[in-house]
Amino acid sequence: MGQMKFVKSRADIHRSDELVSLGNNHPARTTYWVARVNANSVYLGFYRFPRRDLINECFVTEAELNEVIEVLKNANLIDYDDETGFIRVVGWFYEEYAPENRSQVITRSREYLTNRVPRAKITARSIAEFLCGSAMRVSEYDPNSKHGPEVVEELRRFIVQARHKHPDLDYAMVEEVRRQRLEEVPEIKDISFGFFDYSTVPSPSPQDGLTMLAQERKAESEKEKEKGVTPIEVVKISPRTETLKSSMAQNAIASGKG
Repeated sequence: MGQMKFVKSRADIHRSDELVSLGNNHPARTTYWVARVNANSVYLGFYRFPRRDLINECFVTEAELNEVIEVLKNANLIDYDDETGFIRVVGWFYEEYAPENRSQVITRSREYLTNRVPRAKITARSIAEFLCGSAMRVSEYDPNSKHGPEVVEELRRFIVQARHKHPDLDYAMVEEVRRQRLEEVPEIKDISFGFFDYSTVPSPSPQDGLTMLAQERKAESEKEKEKGVTPIEVVKISPRTETLKSSMAQNAIASGKG
């Protein structure tokens, strides 16, 4: 996985409900920030962080770490798998690290298909968040842009491969969508055929190379253009007497007459 030289974070993250819920639990707060920012951090927000390393970097005992991990899991801040030693920063792909284009989708999704990540439920949950976060980022694209359809098609290709390698993905995807209440979000419907029983299932190869979502948004954009632009009413304002009497105004008037 690509190591990170620095990690970005929202300026108001300390005000989030999850962090506020920790109160003055300083060991839990320290462990959370260590999980976010450390030498092992990668662009997936999901990597191996053995307990012995967590204990050393968070300055806690093994007993304290057990309690801290449970607190952070219950606060929906991290996910930890004791068997593999992998940790996941929850919400990572809803923040700064959702892929911004097709190239980033390819680069980051590829890692989930390697043997460097375990075939475990925690991996499936990381993939599910990656898919949802990437799909939500598509909504920020211009409806006439080619980037949205490209990203969606790449996500669909990745899903087909990931389902073979990670059998828990279907369940993890359904749970992620329900937990985030994304069932009716168009971008989620656009990639999640096969996970949910929608009345209108988006096609993997839509007409004109556009996804269902892109077609709808492009149609809306064209309707707006057809409406035309409301003309701006021009208001006539007469200049003040003092302005007309000024030397600059008099010179301009004289030049105009000439």
